[in-house]
Amino acid sequence: MNTNTNNNGKNLDIDLLFIVEETPVSSLLGIETQSNAQEKPKKTLEEFENMFSNLDNVVIAWLAGLLQGEAYFGTDSRKRGKFQISLEDSNYTSPSPPPPAPFIKLEMIEQDIMTKVGELLDESVNEQNRRTVAGNKVYRVTVFSRKKVKIVLEAIKPYVIGEKTNTKIQLLLGLCVQHEQWVDEGGRVYAAKLANKASQIAKKNKT
Repeated sequence: MNTNTNNNGKNLDIDLLFIVEETPVSSLLGIETQSNAQEKPKKTLEEFENMFSNLDNVVIAWLAGLLQGEAYFGTDSRKRGKFQISLEDSNYTSPSPPPPAPFIKLEMIEQDIMTKVGELLDESVNEQNRRTVAGNKVYRVTVFSRKKVKIVLEAIKPYVIGEKTNTKIQLLLGLCVQHEQWVDEGGRVYAAKLANKASQIAKKNKT
C-alpha cells in the first residue's frame, strides 16, 4: 500500500480500479492469444453503431442464436487493490467506484464462422495457444468495450429465447447504464485526477 499525506494530514483511500477503469481486462481474464491474430483497423463507435443497426434482421437473429448457444456473457474479475493518496482539493467529493465491465466472449473451432462473427462485431479473431482434445484449433472473439457490448446486447435481446440468458443480458445492460451514470457523476474526471496524482507519487518515489 502506498500512502501520501497532504498538509492537513488527510489521506484518501482509493480503489485502484479508478485508475485502470478503462484498461482492457483481457489479460486478467486468462486470454492467451498468438502474435498472428487477425488484426484489422477498428471502426469508430459511431461507425460500428451505424453498421450494426443496419444489419438485416436475419443476420441479427443468427448472431443472437449463436451467441446464446456458444458465447459467455460475463463481467471482469479484477481484484481491487487499494492504496492511499490525497488530493489538494479537500472539497472534491469522490464518486463510488465504477461498476464491473461487461464482456462477450465466443470460442469455436470453425474458423469461417468465427471470421464472420469477427466482421459483424468488428473484433479480431484470435487463434488460441491450445487445441481441443481432438486436436482442433480454437478461435476466440471478445468484445470488451462497454458501449459496444451494450449495442450488441440491445440488438440481440429480442431474439434470445430463455430466461437464464435474458436475465444475464439484462444484468450486463444494467451495468452499462450504471457506468454511464458513473461518468455523468464525474467518475471519469476523478479517475483522471487520481491517475495524475499516482503518476506524481511514482516519480517522487523513484527519486
